Amino acid sequence: MFSVVYCTCPDSDTAAKISDALLNERMVACINSMSVTSRYWWKDQIESADEVLLIMKTRSSLVLDITRKVQELHPYDVPEVIAHPIKDGHLPYLEWIAESTE
Repeated sequence: MFSVVYCTCPDSDTAAKISDALLNERMVACINSMSVTSRYWWKDQIESADEVLLIMKTRSSLVLDITRKVQELHPYDVPEVIAHPIKDGHLPYLEWIAESTE
């Protein structure tokens, strides 16, 4: 019923723009952000980049809408949007996610 969605952004301005849009449209209840260094394959080379990781809590039914919104606002050709279901959790927190995304 609930998911955690991960998305990396190239900088804090992009992360804030995506976060504000998703929060304003009540697609997510909460977003944590942190600076990370990513290493990955891109166009047959190993790349490295300083990025901002967004960790978003939402209802699973909104993951597709979140993916579409991220694609609309994100500058990457292939933005990372990965969702993991929340198996268990503190019931009042999960209820808060539900209430915050209605």
